[in-house]
Amino acid sequence: LPPAQRDVFVQNEIDGIPFKDIAERTGESVATLISRKRYAVLHLRSRLQVLKDELLIIKHQLNKLHESHEFL
Repeated sequence: LPPAQRDVFVQNEIDGIPFKDIAERTGESVATLISRKRYAVLHLRSRLQVLKDELLIIKHQLNKLHESHEFL
C-alpha cells in the first residue's frame, strides 16, 4: 500500500483511532482519510483474492496428488 493509505488504514482499523482524531493530527480532512482507507481496503481485498486463488490451486494439486497415491 502507498504510505498514506497504509497509515490511515493502520491508525483507524488496527489502532482504533477515529478519523476525526487522525484528521486533527495530520491536517487532512476526514473525507480524504475515508477515501484513502477505502482505496486501501479495495487494494487489500484484491490482494487477498489473489492469495486465496493461489491457495485453492495448491489445494487442488495436493488433492490430486493424494488421490493418485491412494491407488499405488
